[in-house]
Amino acid sequence: MTVQDDEPPTLSCPGDLTVSPNLFNPCAAMVGDINAGFSDNCPGTTLSYAFSGATNGGGSGQAGGQTFLLGATTVTYTVIDGTDLSTSCSFTVTVSNCNTEFAGSILWEHDGSSGVKDATVSLTGSATGNDLTDLNGDYLISLPYQTGNFVLKPTKNINKTNGLTSADVTAIQQHITNISPLPVPFKRIAADVNKSNSITSLDATLVNQVLLGNPQANAIFNTSWRFVPTAYTFPNPNLPWGFPEQINLIGVNGHTGDQDFYGIKLGDVVSTWANPANFGVGERLVFRVQDRVLDAGAEIVTEFRADQLDDLNSFQFALYFDPGQLQLVEIEPLNDLPVSPENFGTFNSAEGEIRVVWAQATPLLLSEATPVFRLRFKALESGARLSEALQLNEAALPARAYNSKYAESGVELQFSTPTGTEQWVADAGLLLTNQPNPFVEVTTLYFVLPQAGQAELRVSDATGRLMFSQKKHYAAGLQQEMLRLERASGMLFVELVTEQGRVARKILAREN
Repeated sequence: MTVQDDEPPTLSCPGDLTVSPNLFNPCAAMVGDINAGFSDNCPGTTLSYAFSGATNGGGSGQAGGQTFLLGATTVTYTVIDGTDLSTSCSFTVTVSNCNTEFAGSILWEHDGSSGVKDATVSLTGSATGNDLTDLNGDYLISLPYQTGNFVLKPTKNINKTNGLTSADVTAIQQHITNISPLPVPFKRIAADVNKSNSITSLDATLVNQVLLGNPQANAIFNTSWRFVPTAYTFPNPNLPWGFPEQINLIGVNGHTGDQDFYGIKLGDVVSTWANPANFGVGERLVFRVQDRVLDAGAEIVTEFRADQLDDLNSFQFALYFDPGQLQLVEIEPLNDLPVSPENFGTFNSAEGEIRVVWAQATPLLLSEATPVFRLRFKALESGARLSEALQLNEAALPARAYNSKYAESGVELQFSTPTGTEQWVADAGLLLTNQPNPFVEVTTLYFVLPQAGQAELRVSDATGRLMFSQKKHYAAGLQQEMLRLERASGMLFVELVTEQGRVARKILAREN
């Protein structure tokens, strides 16, 4: 009787695996736990292995304890029984790079989860490198294999006005007067905008002046964000000064992760500003100005009166006046609201910009038609209305008001028609204006035609280059056309040409 073995041996391989290097010259890893499992119904089996890829070679028995070079190596086990029946299986061992990596995240202190984007994390010490944080606040600095002592330090000094509003000025003032102390420790660090290790009225003034566009205040307010290692514990959170702004790493000899920081936006101490859902929960602040027709050479006295408001702590807005039609002569604060010349920023008045920022520690009540301030202009051209040459400028500074609870609302500018001139629009013939002005890419042209007929709208730049032209039939009365001018910037000229005549005005386009 002959016994014949026709059943091959069984064999099982481990799964694919990636390992970190533990040998560095050359970059490699000694891998231990990669043995195969095998069995057969008869004795006399032999096991062998072969390497191909980043590492080549082979041998008999188990491959555990062998050295694998940087990259991917395919390991093939083969088991053969006494009758030369065989079974094979393969898996991959990947040795990751031998770089020394420093990784972590920078999180906004306000919620502990939002990433701080575009912070530069610098590595110094035994080697140098840097990385820019992504949307999640993550960074990774990877270097050829290094050992030694290192320092990680983040910086971010861009977009200093991000998050700053007049409500922050009020909150700092209220902390100084002990009406409402700021939360510890991070909002107190944020309030110290000049980094003096204290919170004083100068910090409130600096925020106020930066909002007004003061270049000297911008030079003092020279840091946008500060950073604290998340592992740091404040000995006295009420007085958080002297905190570390870097992480010191001693004796690094491999990958170093979880090097995390909290980011603190200087000047941004009012939490409601960071939550857009809170917009509109306060009562709007409405300024009313009497409209009039401009007469070249005449003085235009523009008095800003506020509607009744029961709870006002601060407001901010910017005005744009057309420098081709108006020349600013004087700003006159009035006594019904405690404003002063320091509440006005005229650093860009040559371009037609006036900023207004007002804040105080205690709220006040505005009665109906409260006079707040006057602007005195000299009219340079005739024919246009004041409402066409003077508007809010959201692009320069968002128009916002805040009450004692920091609830945020909008600021409106409304022009009223003087008594006896209500029929001006109907009687004046051709009229042309646009909203918004200044604008970014898109604005709406409004014009009034005394009678139906053909009309042409033309837009050209300062060199006379035609940028837009449209001719069509319009009905009599008020008309409007949306004007889209991508990549337009600077002063533009709009013309309305009809059978009754021609009217033109200047508009201002800003880059996106």
